[in-house]
Order: sequence, then C-alpha cells, then structure tokens
Amino acid sequence: MPSALNSVAAQAAESIVLLQFGKAYGIGFLASGDGLVVTSLHVVMGEKKVTAHLADGRKIDVRQVGGLDTKRDLAVLKLEVPGLPSLPRGPKRLVEEGTPVIVFGMVEQGQRTRWAPAKISAVQVLGGWLTIYRLEGELPADASGGPLVSATGEVLGVVTVAQTEEGTAVLGVPLKYVTPMLDERVFRPLTALAPPKRAPAARREIPEHPITILEGSSASGLEVMMESIASAISIGAPAYNQGNIEACYQVYRETARRLIATHQNCPGPRRALEQGLRRAAAMKDVDARAWAMRDAFDGLMAVMEKFFKSHGSAMKKAKVNPKLLN
Repeated sequence: MPSALNSVAAQAAESIVLLQFGKAYGIGFLASGDGLVVTSLHVVMGEKKVTAHLADGRKIDVRQVGGLDTKRDLAVLKLEVPGLPSLPRGPKRLVEEGTPVIVFGMVEQGQRTRWAPAKISAVQVLGGWLTIYRLEGELPADASGGPLVSATGEVLGVVTVAQTEEGTAVLGVPLKYVTPMLDERVFRPLTALAPPKRAPAARREIPEHPITILEGSSASGLEVMMESIASAISIGAPAYNQGNIEACYQVYRETARRLIATHQNCPGPRRALEQGLRRAAAMKDVDARAWAMRDAFDGLMAVMEKFFKSHGSAMKKAKVNPKLLN
C-alpha cells in the first residue's frame, strides 16, 4: 500500500497549487482543466495580490474569484490558463469512517509540497448545513486549502486545520459542498476577497449558574454535553478568528439544538441552552449571535466543570483552549 500511495500522491501533486501572498504561502488545488483552483477561504481572505505557483514551475497572478462560502470556509479562484492537470472528482456521497486518504502540506519556507497518509476517523454532522470529516494521522499543520485525496487519486474534499488545546485538529470539508461552487462559474475581481466589516465585539454576558441547575441530570449525559460543547468551540472559535463568523454561529447553534433534542436526561442544561438560543436569536447581527451562544456555552461549561471537580472526575477531553478568541 505505501508504494501505491506514493504513486497516487506523486500524480496528485501535479495538481497542487502554491498560493503566494508576499513572503507567505498557502495551498490550493486545480479542480478543473480550465484553471479553477479550490482552497480554504481563510487562506486567501483579505489578500490583495495572490500568485499561483504551478507544479510545472509557472507563476500566474490570480485576477478572479469564482466563489466564496463563508459558512464552510471555501474559496474558488480562477487562473486564465487552459489545459491544466486537475484532480478527478470523487463521489458526491460521503465516504465512510476508516477510509484511507492523502493530505498535502508544505516543506520549510512554503515553496514545495509534501504529502502524508491519513484516514477518516469520524464523520461528524454539525447540522443540516455542514458535515465534516475528522482526520487521523501525523498530518501537516499547514494543510489548510489542500485536497483530501482518496487512495485511488480522487478528490474527496478540502482540508482545513483548527488549533485546539490538545493540538492541531485536521478536518475535511466534503466535496459535495465544493461542486456547486465549481459549476456556478460566476467570476468577480480579486477584491471580492476583502474581509467583511466586523461589528464591534458584543458585551459578554456569561451566565453564572448555581450548581443546583444540574440537579436531576445524568452524569454520563453531562459528560457528553461537555465533550460536544468543547468540540463545537474547537471548530467555531478558529472559524470566528479567521473571519468566518457565520460558520462559527452555525456550529454553536446547531450543537445547542442537537443537545437540547437528545439530552432529556439533563433538564437544567437544556433550559440554559434554550435561553442561549433565545438570546442569540434576538441579536441584530451574526457577530453578537455568535458571542451570545459562546456565553451560553461558557456558563454551562463552568458549572459542569465545577460539578465534576467536586466529584473527582475532571473531563480532560472537554477542556477548551483559553487562547481562542471566540
């Protein structure tokens, strides 16, 4: 298998595009022979000049944007060059857990690529708007924007990287979200990459719950809630910090809705999440809504951590990186 993967990775590398912004680099990949390049939105967001380095040594200035998806951290760029070696598209359906894949990163100074084997460790549904792959392996920390390639050389999605307290989480956004952007073929100038204007940060109102809010709750249910909330923050906070505020809010909202629907054994926390959803819905802009949900999460996490600490059962998996801005 390793020798077979070497061959597949070498072939796929012909479609990798290095995107240069001054002295910095990011990764993308060719998704069509007529020059459509897919990458993560946070890789190119706010850049005023982008130069594409092709595998054959050519350097091409990017002048057009083919699509942006702030909810799923996706961007399509357009190169005015025909006959490029694009990656074949994989199936539109989601692939299964345990599927072997290939992920690309950059070597030192970002001027060449390298690849790493991985596997899809989980398929996580965040809501009707997004399902993601969680990847497992010794993966590059600079893989954002690169392709998630199958063992047979087909692109399965786009890799994105998030930083958590426990290290780097490498995720995959499935191909089904990319395909409509590739088929749309409506192009805008590079100025479309300008980040949206962010409203002033909302005032924090983290609720201070009494320990009695957990009365009648199942300990196992509380543990699952803590893990789910921590997972949502590990995805939503990096999205917020990268300018994808809508994606952050969607992750938080869908997580809260799912926990409310599935945890009748935790009545107090369910009510707290319902209050958070109501407060968020009353906010005028998405930035304030994201912070309202984060306030609800932080308030619940604080009281649940206090409960488990007092019972001698700290939840290591549910710890949240305090450095995350949202």
